[in-house]
Amino acid sequence: MTATDIVTIMGLSSYSSPWVLWHDKKGLLPPWEGNDRTAVGSALQPYVAARWEQATGLRLEQSENLFRSHDRAWQMATPDGLVLPAADLATWEAKTWDDQDRAAWDSGPPPKVRAQVLWQMDTLNVATGHVGVVFLPSGEFRSYVIEHDQVRIASVDATIPASTHDPACRVCADQDVMRERGVEFCQLLQADRPPPLDGSATTLAGVKRLHAGVLAGQAELDRSLWAGYEEARDSVRDAERHLRLAESELRQALGGAEVGTVGGAAVVRRQMVAVKEHFRKASVQDRLTRIKRGDAGE
Repeated sequence: MTATDIVTIMGLSSYSSPWVLWHDKKGLLPPWEGNDRTAVGSALQPYVAARWEQATGLRLEQSENLFRSHDRAWQMATPDGLVLPAADLATWEAKTWDDQDRAAWDSGPPPKVRAQVLWQMDTLNVATGHVGVVFLPSGEFRSYVIEHDQVRIASVDATIPASTHDPACRVCADQDVMRERGVEFCQLLQADRPPPLDGSATTLAGVKRLHAGVLAGQAELDRSLWAGYEEARDSVRDAERHLRLAESELRQALGGAEVGTVGGAAVVRRQMVAVKEHFRKASVQDRLTRIKRGDAGE
């Protein structure tokens, strides 16, 4: 189980799901090969590394090596780099991120990035993990450090070793949970028992791929299964109808205003957005955009 795998197992991946990963591991689905967005991230990794070294003054060795845990042979990781010297080894991860989602980093790396780094730290048995991120298209750079509580304590009291495992440490506790989930997933693989289906788009796409090909014959369906599908479809139609009504009422209340407020705080903005589609002339769409706190721009 690699760091990418554990992000999926923990339900944090945007590109996979536990069900899809299980079928990937079994060779029943072609592995995900990435997309244009991940290709851009790979191409910009040296740039992120240069920005990080300049900002921190630390030396970085970029790496493509696959590391295996000394204690758990199934636990593996491929960090983007290692922070030297070897006596104070730490992992390093490079990220590129959409400007519109910068707020996700305000309190530290987002959960899926943090989980990835914690797994790398645990695999290599190091106390510290570093992250460098460049936001696009602005080019803003940020640097983050993830470390065990013991590292900070040991820096003050040298009698306490930084390598001590402490369940009260948040990093240690999170790593323990991820190890447990990793073991459970390995057991599902060994038992030839896939995880349950879930409602993610990636799982639905995986089920379609698994059963792609020439269609023939018929299959008897459980009555409750079909009833559940029909109920879900009806619920979606009802929800869409309710949303259209709510939007009509909201637009009626807005009238010709650009911004709507609740208690004086801006909550929604009406915008005329030009949209260009392939082989068609640009059209103008009338959109309502929810305004997040601090994004009023007024």
